[in-house]
Amino acid sequence: MKLILDSKIIFFPLSFFICLILYYPTFHSEPIWDDYHFIFFNEVISGDGLILGTILSKFNWALSVLAQKTLYSFFYENYFLYHCTNFLLHYVNGLLFFYFLKINKIKTPHWGFLIFLLHPSMIISVSWIIQFKTLLCGFFALLSLIALNLSTYFIRNKRRVLRGFSFISFLLSLSSKSASIPLYVANYLINNRIKLSKFLLVPLVIISSFVCYKLVSSPITQEGIHRAVTSTSTPFTTLEFILLAIPQTLNWYFWQSLIPMESIPVRGALPVLYAQTIVGLFTMIIFFILVWKNKKAIRFFVASFIMLLPFLGIIPAPYMSSAWVSEQHLYLVLIFFIPAVALLIESIPKFKVRTSVQILSLIFVGTVSFLSIDNYKDEHQFFRSSFDFNNNLPAGYHLLNHYVANKQIEEAKTHFFHLITTIPMEERKNSNIFWAQIMQLEPTLNTKQSE
Repeated sequence: MKLILDSKIIFFPLSFFICLILYYPTFHSEPIWDDYHFIFFNEVISGDGLILGTILSKFNWALSVLAQKTLYSFFYENYFLYHCTNFLLHYVNGLLFFYFLKINKIKTPHWGFLIFLLHPSMIISVSWIIQFKTLLCGFFALLSLIALNLSTYFIRNKRRVLRGFSFISFLLSLSSKSASIPLYVANYLINNRIKLSKFLLVPLVIISSFVCYKLVSSPITQEGIHRAVTSTSTPFTTLEFILLAIPQTLNWYFWQSLIPMESIPVRGALPVLYAQTIVGLFTMIIFFILVWKNKKAIRFFVASFIMLLPFLGIIPAPYMSSAWVSEQHLYLVLIFFIPAVALLIESIPKFKVRTSVQILSLIFVGTVSFLSIDNYKDEHQFFRSSFDFNNNLPAGYHLLNHYVANKQIEEAKTHFFHLITTIPMEERKNSNIFWAQIMQLEPTLNTKQSE
């Protein structure tokens, strides 16, 4: 084992091969859900010409859109190449993460690297074509973090160059996806040697404020916010949002990061489970009390929570709220969460116990990912697993539409009857767009049945 870890020639190709085996079953899957709307049926991306003005004015994540348009011009509808690109970018991010761990003096960077590659919450970002934007955001976020942390080891000119590069990478990350808005705050927590000069602090505040404003005001976002509000299965009042939605969402993201039991593509709104949320939060508090003495680990844990802020509904954005929970939101969170866990494992005094925990955790996340990868093999499995999790109505509609489009009429009628009998009336009202679309398919089912 030591020979493999010490030899870069053996370790990295072997890790690439293991990761490839895990993700290869999804390489031949066709587009799913947002892939059509945002890429293959989108005139801006699939149409002729660059249309740079449209991209900059109407899309929140201009860099991701430009990158997707570039990929489309080369790959067209060769879906295999899109999946290969996602996979390769994820592996490159893993290499950057390995270096990030070493800079932060994590003694087990090889373990953290493998966990990052194989964690079940990474599957959706790698296997879903549209999540290229998450991978691109992660790429520039890691470059920014590495450059900013390296800058503390240099003086004057070299430090300024590295911090300038870090800031440019941060802007590129923001232009890829808004998940990186709290990046500098999170990084300052884990490395208090970094002291931002006014040269960086002023433009950082201005750019972050601009991105937040653009995120809220763009036409694409306004449409997304409207759809998100009308498709959430659990509407929250302000009090419920503070006392239940935010704690419940934090609780779920924490345990999904630490002990991921499965990977479900789209969870939507979490079921309202008061007892489970209270028990989960109590257990989480006990966990932090037990590890409080490890100050460095605590700083990484707090930084990971800060990276969740864009997904708690505090910033209005499409599908970034407590009512739209999905595992791609953990991609940047795990950059800080994994080092925290690594530091806790390092604190175990006995070498054999420490090594056993590392090996068992790798076997665990690898097994869960292997068992969950089927959920991303095709559109049917994607919607089926998402709907079965908690009767997610948007997923239920798309599953019904999938059956109709593929002329699986008996399956469509069975699923339609299931929707009619299990979706409460209140939820139908709250999700009026998708419910209306479901009801519009009923005449189609009867017509095709008679044929």
